[in-house]
Amino acid sequence: MNKIIFILLITTTSLIYSQNWSYKSGGSAFDGKYKTASIIGEGTDYPYNKPILVINLYKEESLNFYISNSGFYQSLADIEILWIFDNEPNIIYKSHNFTKSKDGKVLFLDDFKNSANGDYLWTTEFIEKFKYANKVDVRIKNNSGKNDISFSLSGSAKAINYVISKKYKEKEIAYRSELEKVAIEELNEKIEISGRVLTLLLRAGIKDDKEWVDMNQAIEDTFKYYNIEMSEIDSLNIDTSSYSTRLKLYNKDGELINEMWGVESVIPKYVKDNKDSEFQENYDILASLIKDYNFNENEKNIVTREINDNCMLFKIDIKEIDSIEIDWIYLDVSAINFNLLNSNKESIGRHTMVLKDYIIRTSLEFEIKGVKILNLLLEDYNLTKTEKEKVIKNLTKEQLRHIGIAGLESITLKPYDAKTILYLNYAKYYKPQNVNIYDIDFSKTIKMKLKSNN
Repeated sequence: MNKIIFILLITTTSLIYSQNWSYKSGGSAFDGKYKTASIIGEGTDYPYNKPILVINLYKEESLNFYISNSGFYQSLADIEILWIFDNEPNIIYKSHNFTKSKDGKVLFLDDFKNSANGDYLWTTEFIEKFKYANKVDVRIKNNSGKNDISFSLSGSAKAINYVISKKYKEKEIAYRSELEKVAIEELNEKIEISGRVLTLLLRAGIKDDKEWVDMNQAIEDTFKYYNIEMSEIDSLNIDTSSYSTRLKLYNKDGELINEMWGVESVIPKYVKDNKDSEFQENYDILASLIKDYNFNENEKNIVTREINDNCMLFKIDIKEIDSIEIDWIYLDVSAINFNLLNSNKESIGRHTMVLKDYIIRTSLEFEIKGVKILNLLLEDYNLTKTEKEKVIKNLTKEQLRHIGIAGLESITLKPYDAKTILYLNYAKYYKPQNVNIYDIDFSKTIKMKLKSNN
């Protein structure tokens, strides 16, 4: 076939060297018969300023429409071909499909797009326009430049009618009619299937029009990727109970066809509404479990929401949580660790979060509590208020906070010549600590009080 086209190109070139359309037939018993028509144009890109437009029909079966001698083309990627007829000056047609010869000198053209309405024309429909215009201007451009070409259409009707026979036209019309019939059947089937899936999505509660359509398209794209027929879908379920929302699709036998994860990116409003609804059911349970902690309303909402989401992420049933304890030991690293316990006081989950204002407020409360505990224990040493303040002043906020959190089993004051050592023995969490109080007079006072007590 390529040899036939090459022979036609040579023959056409020898036939035409003017702005008149020429046409002829040829071929052989071995290669088959052909008819060809062509016109030489005028271009602006030397030496490609004598391009040739050719129409040929081979064996009443294969129609070829091409431009030769318009340039040298190494790649199709950057080529653009535009057409304007003088009787349709406001419409640009763009060649939609085309290929090139091996030597890069011939462009074979296929269907064409109307810029005004977006319609695509078959090659024969496009060639038919030649009969009703006097001239067609063509622009062929790529990264190397452009060639603006003008072809006369005077006498084109007779040449075209000679090449494109009635028999071929009838054959093509029948072929197009069959394609349109198949396309309509496929479209109707797709509409029927898509409509059924859209109905299932609507019944599932997706009310937002955009999300409704987007979810349907996402299903279609996924099924294409995995080569699954959408016609198999009989029912579906949208599971928002997990951290990542899943769409489960089933066939008529109830078997899982496909499971799509992360669909919250497609239907964010639907997922948020459902998660909010589910959260409201869990809110009262979680709020009652943290009621003994001094959270304000905003903090309570944050804590309940984060624990709820964390339970979803790690698949923890909130109804199994019997109590929530805070590990205050982690307060020193500006975080709160929530321990979720069941009825047997076994941990079924942990969640750490940062609540800056609550931590500052609670830290101060524990410091105040630590001062009270120290004051109470220092009573055993018969210290005055001023002496107690001297002891407490030597403790850091962190030590006071630890006392408030863990409590003290005991304290011991041991005086030396230049200082007094306060030994702190915590009830839990923390290791015993020593506090050095550098004050000679205070050390003497403690010695005297200890002798007095003995």
